[in-house]
Amino acid sequence: HGLLVLFTFGIYTPWFLCRFLEYLASRTVFGPTQSGWVYVRFEGKGGALFVKFIVGYLLTLLTVGIYGAWFLCDLARWFLEHTEGVAEDGAVFRARFTMTGGELLFTFFTQYLLAFVTLGIYGAWAYCKVRAALMDKVTLYEDDEVVGGVCFIGSGGTLFPLAVIQVLLCLVTLGVYIPWAAVRFTQYIQRHTRVHYRERWFQGDFTGEGGPYFVLNVVGLLLTQLTLGIYVAWYYAKKRAYDTNHQ
Repeated sequence: HGLLVLFTFGIYTPWFLCRFLEYLASRTVFGPTQSGWVYVRFEGKGGALFVKFIVGYLLTLLTVGIYGAWFLCDLARWFLEHTEGVAEDGAVFRARFTMTGGELLFTFFTQYLLAFVTLGIYGAWAYCKVRAALMDKVTLYEDDEVVGGVCFIGSGGTLFPLAVIQVLLCLVTLGVYIPWAAVRFTQYIQRHTRVHYRERWFQGDFTGEGGPYFVLNVVGLLLTQLTLGIYVAWYYAKKRAYDTNHQ
């Protein structure tokens, strides 16, 4: 599929993305839950995604980027609408994204304008507010019945000192600390994410550690270089498995 993207000068990209997401979904399982193991599947088609890309790109170009917010919301809705989880007892779980382009544009503009005028200091607050706004627009369904939602409770006041410390450690160690920093950031995001399902709240978590993550990435990058990129598929699969299995 990568060769088809190359030979078609990128036109095949939507079909490639759909086949890739279909592959990842078919190998992802969540649980166990009260409904049993939940098997993920993706049913989006490249042709429909291609049309969305073309229309969204042209409208974004014609509006000098303004339509980009509507385009992103439309893409998010499309991918979620074509992704579902099927439990062993037959229950079908879906998520829907209800944010409008106007809401996304206003949120991005106000928050990142504040980050810009504060020379980046407000960035941690901006990130948390934008992520919270996005999560608040996700609704969970079970067999077409609304059963819950998602929220993000992180705040700039707690993320900012974490970010400063992690960035400094990465600089002092000349980048060696990056896997540990990535783990800390992932833990922060997961532990401040809540899922509401039928009057019960679930907190996310990430149990990965910097050491194993460091080894995984170093070995993966080295083997990818030594094999002239051939190992990248194995590296990606191992990295995704590690990330998923520690959540």
